Amino acid sequence: MITERQWRNIHKKLNNIMDRLQYLEENLPLKSKKWLKFTECIPPANVCKEIYSMTTGINTYEGFIGKLSEYYGCKPMSLHVDKTINPKYSAIYYPNLNEARTRTKTVGFKTVLHEFFHHLVNLKVVVVNKDEEEKYADKYARIFMQRAGI
Repeated sequence: MITERQWRNIHKKLNNIMDRLQYLEENLPLKSKKWLKFTECIPPANVCKEIYSMTTGINTYEGFIGKLSEYYGCKPMSLHVDKTINPKYSAIYYPNLNEARTRTKTVGFKTVLHEFFHHLVNLKVVVVNKDEEEKYADKYARIFMQRAGI
């Protein structure tokens, strides 16, 4: 049987451990984290603006995807045009190939961000419920664009 004093000691040690874990989690660089929750995965506004501004002169999205991948510390996804995609989709992410395919050569930033979110989930950088992945991909794209001022 544990005495009241022993219980308080255990409780105090657990609180110290939890405080240290929280400190480490808040102060670890993003690239060193193994996975992120959705609330942690969207870069701050200054990073969103910087990534967007660094890539606005580039005609393709490869530079944009490259900078995003660098931020998350993961390999970049590739983006290809595939006219055979079902017309009801503007793009589809293929997890086994780590690539997104679009119906047309010109797609918006929202589509690229949406597909990039699927890429992050596929690489297990971000962990979300599979049933809600589409909803979170849309939300990720919308919030990123708001923060970047797009």
